[in-house]
Amino acid sequence: MDKALWEEKLAPFLAQLQAAGSDQQRIIDPASVVTAPWVRYKCQFGCGKYGKSPLCPPNTPSYSETRAILDAYSLGILYRVRSSQPGNGLAGPVLRALGRAGYYKAIAFDNAPCYSLEKGQPLPQPTLEACGVDVLASARNNGFSVELAGNPDGSWDCFGLILVE
Repeated sequence: MDKALWEEKLAPFLAQLQAAGSDQQRIIDPASVVTAPWVRYKCQFGCGKYGKSPLCPPNTPSYSETRAILDAYSLGILYRVRSSQPGNGLAGPVLRALGRAGYYKAIAFDNAPCYSLEKGQPLPQPTLEACGVDVLASARNNGFSVELAGNPDGSWDCFGLILVE
């Protein structure tokens, strides 16, 4: 992967993410994304919405299926949104723009928590956690600073990933 070339090609999409509210976006190697079985366990035994959404386990890919998906791509855009309120994810519009630009294989994992879905809104992409991704390890593997207890201003770090080929 020629990172400089891809940064140039994907600059409009990185800018679109930034304009929509992402404070950091990085082009990454999908091999740096960590998957683990315990992540979905936390969904199953830590969330009252488990199994009630098409974007929640068990309706989402397992961690091993997610690993296979990640391994089918040579690059991704990992992005962070700092927010004090759950909101709509940013991936959908960027994914559509990538498709119009010819990146037909692009897929995404959204940054919005699955419990933030609003009735009548288009169905976003599943979250990284719902698909078995260890988000903190993956973010740290790619140079993001992440605070486990939230940020001093009361915001939380939410991450999304768009895979591009």
